[in-house]
Amino acid sequence: MNAWTGRRIQLLLTAVMAAVMSFVALPSADACACGGMFAREGSTLTVPTEKALVVHANDRTDVTMSLLVRSKVEDAGLVVPTPAPATVSLAHEDTFLALDRATRPTKKDRWHLVGRPDSGVGSGAAETSTEASSGVQELSSVDLGPLRATTLRAGDPASLRQWLTARGYVVRPAVQKILDQYVARGWAFVAMQLTAEGKELDGAIPPVTMSYPDKTFVYPMQLSRAATTRPTVTTYVLSDHRVRRTDASARTTTAETRFAADMRTRSGYVTAPLRTAVAKAPYLTVIEQSFNKPSTQVVSDFTFGRAATDEAHQPVAWNDKYVFTPDQFAFAVLALGAVVVALVVRMAGRFRRLRAQAR
Repeated sequence: MNAWTGRRIQLLLTAVMAAVMSFVALPSADACACGGMFAREGSTLTVPTEKALVVHANDRTDVTMSLLVRSKVEDAGLVVPTPAPATVSLAHEDTFLALDRATRPTKKDRWHLVGRPDSGVGSGAAETSTEASSGVQELSSVDLGPLRATTLRAGDPASLRQWLTARGYVVRPAVQKILDQYVARGWAFVAMQLTAEGKELDGAIPPVTMSYPDKTFVYPMQLSRAATTRPTVTTYVLSDHRVRRTDASARTTTAETRFAADMRTRSGYVTAPLRTAVAKAPYLTVIEQSFNKPSTQVVSDFTFGRAATDEAHQPVAWNDKYVFTPDQFAFAVLALGAVVVALVVRMAGRFRRLRAQAR
């Protein structure tokens, strides 16, 4: 092998190794329902479960998020766009447990003639500072224990990108493009640094509430367009009335209403984690939507409007019961058939005797 051939092989191997290392170094952080998750270079981070409580009253929206994070890192970032600067606080840790209990299906019995019992179909103080040179204004910052939340505005996309990079946020181009669009629309952002206090960031993150002025009743969603998974988004919406989705994304796949009820008629289900929210907006509507191709199906933020009716919709978990198991039914059919045959034979014999007597 001559020197030139050896040099070409060396260059080829170098190129291959560079390509491999570039894939290894790319972060697998994902976009979640209303924000973007960010991990450090070379880290892996996914958000398999995400729910949101959206409360709208008096031209203000409170969004409480529940995230289940799967990662081996000890810290990560979450950036959420909001139409106006938000105040951030920790929510009651049992908020979504209370919501799950309040919206559980009603159990009812349903009888069938034949089947097996197992075969039924069940349905801190805030600090204020300004970074004028970077074009980013830090409007407030609050320490919430396992996370620190900073509310900010960005004068231009480049300044936001510089601010995130300086704090260890690794932003994928697809996510940055959507963040740039929010900057152009004049939206604010909540940037949260999530920490596991020396442990791996793997499990549920304490629910966080972001509250912002909002006349249009909007839930930020477009960062999910950059998701690399197939997100299913469940929104628990509290308002004065039953609501429906009014945005374009509601028409790209089915946005299913799973539950709807005036919680004043279900006061037994309104436990401590929900009382304050229900007092603001009593009607709960639960809407779920899945996106198999978020890059083309998530085409807007979520917006909500009053539904045509306030009729309640409560799911039913059917407890299927059966008169016979298949074996019992088969035995009953055979027994009935034997009885019928015996009766036919008996009637035929009687008929023959009557004819004989008639002769």
